[in-house]
Amino acid sequence: MSFCLAELHVWSCRNSLQVPDADIGTYQLYEKGEPASSTDQHYYNEKQQFADSRGYPWFLSNRRPEKLRDALKELEELLQSCPVMSVRWRSKQCCQLLLRSGVLVTLFLGGAQVERVAIDRTLVGRLPADTISDAVIGDRFLLFSLMERSQVCQVYLNRKNQSSPELARHMEKLTATEIKVSVVDLPGGGRRVERRVGLNRTQDVVVCWWPLCNEEVRPWSPVPSAVDRANLVLLACSDTPGLTVLSSIRTDGNPIDCRFSLTQPYHVLTLELHQEAKHSTSELYEEAQTPEVQNCVYEYARGRLQRLSGSPLPLTSKPITCCRDPLERWVLLGLQDCSVVLFDPQTGNSQWASCSMVPAVLAWHPSGALLMVGGGQGELQCFDMGLSPLPLRLVNEEPTPNSIGPSLQLSHHIKTSEGLEEVQWAYCPISHGYDGLEAHDLLLLWFNGGPLAALRLRLGVFSGAQLGPGDMVQHRLHCEEVGAALGILGNMDWAMMGAECYRSLSSITDHLLRKPLDQQTEGQLEAALGIFYAPCRPLSNTVILEYRDPISRYARRFFHHLLRHQRFEKAFLLAVDIGARDLFMVSILVMGGLWVHAESFGLALFWIERLWAGAARGLRPLAMSRPLSPTMTRIPETPESNSC
Repeated sequence: MSFCLAELHVWSCRNSLQVPDADIGTYQLYEKGEPASSTDQHYYNEKQQFADSRGYPWFLSNRRPEKLRDALKELEELLQSCPVMSVRWRSKQCCQLLLRSGVLVTLFLGGAQVERVAIDRTLVGRLPADTISDAVIGDRFLLFSLMERSQVCQVYLNRKNQSSPELARHMEKLTATEIKVSVVDLPGGGRRVERRVGLNRTQDVVVCWWPLCNEEVRPWSPVPSAVDRANLVLLACSDTPGLTVLSSIRTDGNPIDCRFSLTQPYHVLTLELHQEAKHSTSELYEEAQTPEVQNCVYEYARGRLQRLSGSPLPLTSKPITCCRDPLERWVLLGLQDCSVVLFDPQTGNSQWASCSMVPAVLAWHPSGALLMVGGGQGELQCFDMGLSPLPLRLVNEEPTPNSIGPSLQLSHHIKTSEGLEEVQWAYCPISHGYDGLEAHDLLLLWFNGGPLAALRLRLGVFSGAQLGPGDMVQHRLHCEEVGAALGILGNMDWAMMGAECYRSLSSITDHLLRKPLDQQTEGQLEAALGIFYAPCRPLSNTVILEYRDPISRYARRFFHHLLRHQRFEKAFLLAVDIGARDLFMVSILVMGGLWVHAESFGLALFWIERLWAGAARGLRPLAMSRPLSPTMTRIPETPESNSC
């Protein structure tokens, strides 16, 4: 059974966390001179030696100029009263947090450990309002959504070396002379609504959105205009004029999520929940219909924002949270009925999986191969991109029978007063250096009221500490989980990662061809080849021309594998499907028992040629309309080859 090992590092020295000393997968920080309780900490000294041998800090240092102990204690006090509004990774070793009070915190990491904490209070008291509903950290500025005044505030940082790789180190401390504040009023009046903000990848346009408000017209109030009814606003941001309103629109449904596209900087992707229609069957009972959710795309062009498309999502329960994969092909939704759904907007296909908790937070790994689902009470559950569960457990000296479960219960390892608030992978989309071989194995966790923690995955050496889709396929095959490997391959994009898809397909097919042919193996081989021959999303001609020859050789190997195990009818249909004339002749000879004498062999070949011509005219259209199996249909004809 496959599973993923991890270590939990808690950046706190609270005694109330009560980390067990026998738990070698969970670490916290201690203060020097802190006595160990003889009743609860039987292996305190042994665990300290174990942590020191692995290079993990045990005591908090308070040396100048970092003074890590005082800074970390100050951060814990801030987190108890000020929630985190925005998190930005400048690099894998530098993370910035923006709190609701305007405090900017910069964390410098060494692996999964905090090496330095810088707390900047320059913005406290300098913003136009005290209540911040959302914030974004950009390269050259900070954005705030102000709830009290219905405004968006931009704090521009007047720095000369904005493109320097050491920008994060320079941003530790701000000064009043480097700050320029710009404020813009939003349409919709002075309603006290929590407005969210987002920034596109080029960082020149901002989107601000909020839930739909009641459109009921009062006799004493004027009819609102189209601008006042809008709940999605685009703003232009620059250093000279500041923020200016570009366009606004009212969405058809109540937006659950809104963000800019990573590939199209002026496309806005939304997930909208339409009003649930209810019908009453009696005076006492009322049944709600299935929620109607749409995935919509908006485009800003010619000075206005307009809707391009909308695709409905068939759901069985109301969505709570959502996220998108790095390639923006899939939409992952967490539902109220303790399930997650993976939806493809282009094809309309969806996949479902059940969770052991109500999904509250979602995080997609930067490679796109791993999904992390978190619950409000500190549960974590892992899925691969095929939505097959991948059990997650902490490193343990002697694994207990219950250590591998559907989810990782963080409450069994640390005691926190509040639940899990958010999770985020340590990843910087735009890096100043080449990090193609860098392992993204760190997941940042923060709880309501603190503390901060880091979950570090122990990926091992077989995959080179990488976590891509191809690595996940190899891991599943190593554990004899062919079905999960096929699920990963089926959700990989041939247009974006064709070489990796072909390597995964060949690995799965080679693995299955080494096994004795039974009903399950035969179905898995059909499913593997059907991912290319009958894909859910049509393949481009470039992909087909590049990979049809090597994959047709695997189909021919499958044909001979079927013949060796006397699966003659399936071999015949496979030969017709891939358009292999020589394999068709062999299958006819074997099926018809036409192993005749030499003087009759010419007549047999004549009738086989007639059958092939008939198959070309009649059986091929039939094969196109009727799949040979639930997973295989015919694709454009491949060149004939006599190699096996």
